[in-house]
Amino acid sequence: MHELKAELQIKYHTITDFSSHVRKLVSPYSSYAKNIGFENVNKPNERVLLRFPDENYIISVDWNHIAVAVSGKTKDLDKYEGKLRFMYDLIEDIRELDTFEGIEFSVFRTWDLLPNIHSDADSFRETFFTESVPSLSNTNDCAIVIDGELTDSNLSFSTTFGPLDYPRDIERHNLSIFERSAFDHNNIDCTEGCLINSTLRSTSTSFDYLEVRKFLEANKRIINSIEE
Repeated sequence: MHELKAELQIKYHTITDFSSHVRKLVSPYSSYAKNIGFENVNKPNERVLLRFPDENYIISVDWNHIAVAVSGKTKDLDKYEGKLRFMYDLIEDIRELDTFEGIEFSVFRTWDLLPNIHSDADSFRETFFTESVPSLSNTNDCAIVIDGELTDSNLSFSTTFGPLDYPRDIERHNLSIFERSAFDHNNIDCTEGCLINSTLRSTSTSFDYLEVRKFLEANKRIINSIEE
């Protein structure tokens, strides 16, 4: 499996005076980021982008969400001292604001490429379809979209299958970061395979790196079920 890209978003209740705090919030990370960009300066919805191209990720923070986009490997995202350490620290700093009213939900999206998971159309049909069987002639280039809900005790998800139209679908899924394709970041010289786009949502209001671990474990279970 080739890990292409991951996005994590934590949505919190709108902080109306966020623009008066944002520079103090991000200043501890200015020496680590390659550069810092500001949008909507001095407006309530001011946004800051912290770019870390050497580690292939970007952090975005504004008045109602913090998000990170990562190109490539996602296995260490649940480690507090790993790639997302600055994001976890920022969340804690935002929590300490007097006008912070709590987290609403979080969303974890991943894009993975599974090369040649099924050698023929019959094998693909038997694995993924129980009732309505579409007409399939090639399973090397396919796309699977997963939409799931994660709770403390349950993982539920639905799946949609279809052909993978390369490179149009790659562009549509925005699989680029720092103006380079996720394929380039991972030295993937073959784009043939099954693109898995997974979206998992959690309504937990106590977000931390352990919540990311739940996302990663749930996503791994889904991918394993497809690979098997």
